[in-house]
Amino acid sequence: MEPSSYLDPEAIQTIKRLDLKAQFIVKGFMQGLHASPLHGFSVEFSEHRKYVPGDDPNEIDWLVYAKTDKYYVKKYESETNLTGYLLVDSSASMGYAYQPNLPTKFDYAVSLSAALAYLMIHQQDPVGLMTFDEKLTGRVAPKSKRSQLGAILSALARLKPAGTTNVPRALEQTAGMLKKASLVMVFSDLLGDEDELLKALWRLRHAGHDVILFHVLDRAEVEFPFRGSV
Repeated sequence: MEPSSYLDPEAIQTIKRLDLKAQFIVKGFMQGLHASPLHGFSVEFSEHRKYVPGDDPNEIDWLVYAKTDKYYVKKYESETNLTGYLLVDSSASMGYAYQPNLPTKFDYAVSLSAALAYLMIHQQDPVGLMTFDEKLTGRVAPKSKRSQLGAILSALARLKPAGTTNVPRALEQTAGMLKKASLVMVFSDLLGDEDELLKALWRLRHAGHDVILFHVLDRAEVEFPFRGSV
């Protein structure tokens, strides 16, 4: 199966659970590739410290326990070049689909962002979620824990496309909130003033962030198959 087949509207529409959609897209698209285009993060062992209530028992070093009869956990120093933010447009225009039986632009954006969340977390990269219409409306702080995928998918599943849109304003707010260089993945139909949008994108780049822009359009918006007054 070609990678593009995993974005086929009919194939996606048959899968109802968002976690399964994410796995379907990622595993299908990555099939045959030798490495991911998003590089994961590594950790280096730093030191031991005494176990305290609340620590993860899985992090206990049992070899040290065997020697000392005391509980110690391994402490790691994280090294990562990548913190990802999924920035999803949830305005009303994203709810459009020319054919009612096919996914809307919003359905595509949610499926793609869920797939990238799945990919990054399985590579142990921290990833977070921001949603917006005319301003930022929701946020899930970035983490790399496996439980983060559930938090992101839950937030995405609750979203409904509504309200007016202002992509440049949302991007400006995002740029003001991010304190360190990150990967910002934007999912939107990008309706609005093009010059203002480009200025906002350049502000993100100027601040040191990498930006991946997913311009999500319905086929009818590209081919315009309408007749008469529209």
